[in-house]
Amino acid sequence: MWARRGLVLLWFALALVQTHRYAMVWAHNAGLWAYAAHIAPEKPRVLNNAGAFLAAQRDYVGADALFRRAAVGARHPRRYAWDQQDGTAAATKNLQVLARVQAVALVQALLSPPVPRRAP
Repeated sequence: MWARRGLVLLWFALALVQTHRYAMVWAHNAGLWAYAAHIAPEKPRVLNNAGAFLAAQRDYVGADALFRRAAVGARHPRRYAWDQQDGTAAATKNLQVLARVQAVALVQALLSPPVPRRAP
């Protein structure tokens, strides 16, 4: 009886520690998507979502790389047909939107006045 209670308490303690570890990972989008991409590096949905997060952070190079990986991963022959279609469509659309965002950022950078330098 006491051994069983001890095992139950041990199980709850281990579950609590593991839950706390995952809560720390999932507390922020950056950690969540980095972890998801690490666990499932070939899944188009994960890569598209991780790329969208990077694009929102203005890491366009990283977002582009993830969207391209998503497009390649979506065409894997072992992937379900719906996953191939959705993954490819999302990656293609994300790459198109990213190209437009980068073009707008470039135009804004070219049109904005230069920042004056301070004298040393």
